[in-house]
Amino acid sequence: MIPEASVVIVSRGRGPQLARCLQALSFQTCPAFEVIVVGDTAARRAVADGPGAPAVTYVPFAEANVSAARNAGIALARAPYVAFLDDDAVAEPCWLEQLLKALRVPGVVLAAGYVRGPDGVRFQWQGEWLTAEGTSHPMTPWPEEIAIIAPRSGRVPGAMGTNFAVLRQAVRRMGGFDPRLRYFLDESDLVWRLVQGDGQVAYAPQAQVIHALAAGPYRQEDRTPRDLFEIGRSAAIFAQTHASLGSAAAVRTHRKVQQTRLLKRMVSGRFYPDEVWRLLRSFDRGAAEGLALAEGQAGPKKMQDLNAAPEHKPATRLFKARRKTDPNLNPLWTTSPRFEMPGAFARAAKQAEKGRVVTLVTSANRRAPARVVFRAPGVWIHELPDSIWQSASSRRISDGVYKDYMGIRIKDAPTSKDDGTELDTD
Repeated sequence: MIPEASVVIVSRGRGPQLARCLQALSFQTCPAFEVIVVGDTAARRAVADGPGAPAVTYVPFAEANVSAARNAGIALARAPYVAFLDDDAVAEPCWLEQLLKALRVPGVVLAAGYVRGPDGVRFQWQGEWLTAEGTSHPMTPWPEEIAIIAPRSGRVPGAMGTNFAVLRQAVRRMGGFDPRLRYFLDESDLVWRLVQGDGQVAYAPQAQVIHALAAGPYRQEDRTPRDLFEIGRSAAIFAQTHASLGSAAAVRTHRKVQQTRLLKRMVSGRFYPDEVWRLLRSFDRGAAEGLALAEGQAGPKKMQDLNAAPEHKPATRLFKARRKTDPNLNPLWTTSPRFEMPGAFARAAKQAEKGRVVTLVTSANRRAPARVVFRAPGVWIHELPDSIWQSASSRRISDGVYKDYMGIRIKDAPTSKDDGTELDTD
């Protein structure tokens, strides 16, 4: 059976985050798709212990190179559409279906969705304009409808690596990701080449993920950089490939962006001055290596790298969602005060085990901000400040959350919902 889509996840040193990512994928509204995990030994353990293990294709990959790892996933993909998701992201149930809906628009070769930050409430990414130098500029968010974004004034619509999908045929024809871009600007380079090949980019606002921003080798959990070598290296390679005003000027622009960012953190007390200069020196070393490499090489890997016979066999079964089509197991929304949460969560978890998409709205600590948390075995918990609960009824609160999230969590969502009394059923 040919899957509708192939989901490629690159994972390195984030076993617990990958396990949660796979758990959320099991509630997708897309009926049948394949999951390909390209990663290290921590990823292998997470796949073996996670949901749908027999239906997940694991590809061993030890090299710290996200572009080459994604190419390994593309080489194994069997579906006409390939979606990319970070291991520290949680996909909302309608995520994949919305991306595929955008990709089925004639002429579209890449579809990008919106990304919420770690709190699951505020948006981290709602589109951007990308220049040939590799810098990005804010874009006015589009409404909920899928829209084709045309290039303008020398800029193309960008994509965020944790949430986008492509036509497999188009990305293979373009040679996949450029493996010289081991980290940073890898998806931006792909967007530029696809657009230059007369492809169109669409935004799917309701294809949303929650991005946890887990710590990694290049940044801390609060996005504070550990090292800028790879960023400087990729900036130089990207500029040498695409920049119209000269690669040196483009690299200086990237360095200025990083310097401004570091100085802001220094003023806020997160950095000492010597740490700022250490990081900038690492950027300079990376840029020097990138410029030297770009001058000696041209373009991404050749097509045969993606079309060659894969070394690993794909899983024999598709990653079928646990979500059931039984009308008696329709998505459930309910509210619970904080002091009743243990019992409410236990009942919600029981419904999630049956394959039901459960949203549980509750109150947070007095001074805690609002946030959305996905917890195993599959419950989306919305924690709202006490001040909101004190100013409105629980029904009005639940209705407000439903209005904001129904399009990304419920397929063909009705305008009204159940009271939540079914949460007590077995």
